[in-house]
Amino acid sequence: DRLFLQGYVPRLMCQGQLIRFLLDRGNPIPSPALLGKIGRAYVAAIDRFALDNEIPVVRFGKRESKEEAARPYLERAAREGRFGVVLIGVAQERASVWRGWRDGGSDGHPHFEFGRQSAFVNHYYFYLRDPDWGPAFVKTMAYAPFPIWLYLNGHEWAKRQAEKRGLSFESLDNGFRSSADAAALQAICDGLSARDIERFLRRWTARLPSPFSAADRRRG
Repeated sequence: DRLFLQGYVPRLMCQGQLIRFLLDRGNPIPSPALLGKIGRAYVAAIDRFALDNEIPVVRFGKRESKEEAARPYLERAAREGRFGVVLIGVAQERASVWRGWRDGGSDGHPHFEFGRQSAFVNHYYFYLRDPDWGPAFVKTMAYAPFPIWLYLNGHEWAKRQAEKRGLSFESLDNGFRSSADAAALQAICDGLSARDIERFLRRWTARLPSPFSAADRRRG
C-alpha cells in the first residue's frame, strides 16, 4: 500500500557533526550563515532545474489537497507515456531545523552554538512518474539537516511489474480488483523489498537538485 519514508544524513543529526560538515567544506569558522548560503544555493538550483526542464512550479494553498493538485499533471504524463518530474509543488510546513547563535569568542574567531528549533519553512514536492513505481513524489527542504521524504505506493509498483511480465489484471485506484493469475500476482507483491525502494532513492537523488556537493556525498 502507501509508503511514506524519511531519509536523513547521519552526520547532520548532532551539533558536533554539523560543525564538522561545515569545516569539511573549507570554512575556517563554522558560522550558521553558511547553512543559509547552502540553502539559498539549493533553492536557486531547484529554480534552474524547473526552468531548464520546463517543469511547472505550483505553490500549494493552505489545506489544499496536494494529491488532487498534482493528479492532472501525473495523468497527462501517463497519457503521453512520459517519465520524470511533472510538477514541483511548494508548501510551507513545520520542521525541526538547525539554528545557530554566537556564544563568545573573539571577533576574529567567534564561537557559535547550534540547536534544533521548530520553524515553518518551504518544502519542495517533486511529483514524478517513475518506470518502476508509477506516480510518486520526493519531498525536500532547503534547511539543515536537509532531510528527504519519499512517497511510494506498493500497489503501483506491483502494477508496473505485472505489466512488464504480461500479466493481465483489472485495476482499482489503489489496488487490484482481479487478476488472470492470482498466484503470480501474489508472488510479485511478495517480492517487493527494501532494495526496490533503495533503487528508487538512488535513481532520483542522482537526478534531482541537491544541497550536497559531490565531496559531501563521498564523505557520507
